[in-house]
Amino acid sequence: MNTFDRDCRIILDLLPNWPTDGLEVLRRVVDPARPLLLVGEGSSQLFPGDFTRACARACAWPSPVEVLGGRHAALLDLERWNVVCLSNSGRTREVVELLPRLVNHPASVALVGIPGGPLCRLPHHVLLPRAEMAVPATSSVLAMAMALGQAVSRSPLPANLATALESVLDTNPVVPHPAQVQRLFWTGGCAGVTAELALKTMEATGHIGCDLPGSLGLHGIHEVLKPDDLVVAVDIDPVDQDELRRRVSDQCGATLLLMETPDLGLWTPLLQLAAGWGILAIIAAAQNRDPAKPQRATKIGNPAISLQ
Repeated sequence: MNTFDRDCRIILDLLPNWPTDGLEVLRRVVDPARPLLLVGEGSSQLFPGDFTRACARACAWPSPVEVLGGRHAALLDLERWNVVCLSNSGRTREVVELLPRLVNHPASVALVGIPGGPLCRLPHHVLLPRAEMAVPATSSVLAMAMALGQAVSRSPLPANLATALESVLDTNPVVPHPAQVQRLFWTGGCAGVTAELALKTMEATGHIGCDLPGSLGLHGIHEVLKPDDLVVAVDIDPVDQDELRRRVSDQCGATLLLMETPDLGLWTPLLQLAAGWGILAIIAAAQNRDPAKPQRATKIGNPAISLQ
């Protein structure tokens, strides 16, 4: 098992001690009566942010939920928002720059993966039992999404989530011709899975990853598809599957892979994200690439990197 795979499985160590009644420090800030602003960068923004908004839509959340990077958040009047800062390292520069405006904020909180960073000057919760060692973030992204989804839905995680995640992580996905894949297109759903996996594609495999949320995979991408492209349908309506196959495989000769995971309702995107990690690990291995060590991409949360 390589470093990337071990990081993916940190989530299984985390779940047995997960608070079943919610994270109180977070629940006080995630208040349906107030607009909610999530501030993060990269992976800490993509899936946790969009998954939270999906949960809010499903629960008919009465107040706005916005997701921004630190620089754009700085343009807002933060006193009008309840603010959740998201950072695996607790040191993300663009988010840390907001600290002078948040330390006396009446409703701000930080979700971090590891302790000790500047963001821990806010009321905070440390999510991970140990730091991730791979550059591409995996379990920290899931943990942030779980915490936020629980706070928005005001409900505990499903009792079978740990079993379902373990089953997904133990499954070796069948990826046709993984050594030949050059570009990955992720399509379906509106909970941030495809955006996060598109980023992970570039970090873990070194190939182009494209995000096609919702039904966008049916609207024009076959104009650019080639035989060495892989299109992964993460959450496509069964009504559209035959048409997607016709456009991707029959017209272009590209490969279509239909992702299958257990159905956990609101929480199914967690399983879809984990299944995507498995696909990326297969492709990286087939191309003799270490998915934990991109050639140029780095993250400040990686313990192997000197923190300035």
